[in-house]
Amino acid sequence: MIQHWLPPVSNSGGVELKTDLDYSLLGQETDGYSGSDIKLVCKEAAMRPVRKVFDALENHRPGNSNLPVIQLDTITTADFLDVIAHTKPSAKNLSQKYAAWQREFESV
Repeated sequence: MIQHWLPPVSNSGGVELKTDLDYSLLGQETDGYSGSDIKLVCKEAAMRPVRKVFDALENHRPGNSNLPVIQLDTITTADFLDVIAHTKPSAKNLSQKYAAWQREFESV
């Protein structure tokens, strides 16, 4: 699922976004995350390089015709892990609740 949302190279809308991710490690680290959680984490990881571009454009002085060369940074495994550290899985508590319900009410 992570590879679907963050492939090694994405060229949508003329903007090239590159990733250098350890998909198997990230799959293990996102255990307990729902599909929506993973999509959210991928979007947040993809926005990090874009925010750097916004910062460069905001710091550009009017009247200075020399714009800095703008290139999106590659999204790394470390970037993704940092996003995971700040984004907790939404369904983790629900899965424990459903498992308890199943143990209590399952038929033998």
